[in-house]
Amino acid sequence: MKSKRILCVTQYTSTAQALMSSEMEMGFNIISGAKPILHSKDTVGYLRSIPPEELPNYLFHRQSGAVVKIKNPKPITEKQKNTCILLAGRARYLRRVTRVVSQARKRVAPSELYGELVDYIRREQALKFRASGYNEDLIQECLFVFQYAQVKKITPRAAADEVIFRFSLFQADLWKTEEVKLKYYDLFANAANLEDLHDIFQDFIREYYLNSHV
Repeated sequence: MKSKRILCVTQYTSTAQALMSSEMEMGFNIISGAKPILHSKDTVGYLRSIPPEELPNYLFHRQSGAVVKIKNPKPITEKQKNTCILLAGRARYLRRVTRVVSQARKRVAPSELYGELVDYIRREQALKFRASGYNEDLIQECLFVFQYAQVKKITPRAAADEVIFRFSLFQADLWKTEEVKLKYYDLFANAANLEDLHDIFQDFIREYYLNSHV
């Protein structure tokens, strides 16, 4: 696969995926920090530091992961410049949406991977314990539930019910925030110009903070 002129660079995989979903023909021209890049730990950081309209002076080779600057580049067309500027604007607003949603989720969701894993295991064990009719002979198979009960000083049955209830609230919150996130990811990724980006973000803020369902 031959090298492609870079049109947009983002640090975040989710942003790159949203942009690529709306600009399929530009998939190989959009790179993110998740892509393997040779010879530099901060190539993405460097590329993000230069004006977006200058990105087409660089090539990305997907197979080797190499980023190179074109020695004698052809002049960048106005269309390419405008595309780069618009993609950079889209990426910037997509990241702002992600940041707002992530901050809201931190109120109810654990921020560390191990915390998420423990919550998931505890919920699965609580469901198993409830399905057994709260059979306390399952202590070895439901250690996280019995540990929760011991620390909270409640019965294993009450612990299982509380874990399941709390997780249902967590899922409901994720569902609500994910719906808004998906809606505005799509709107930002398909925005036709920079002026639209600002208007869409104002709509996002209004819906996110004023809508009681979010």
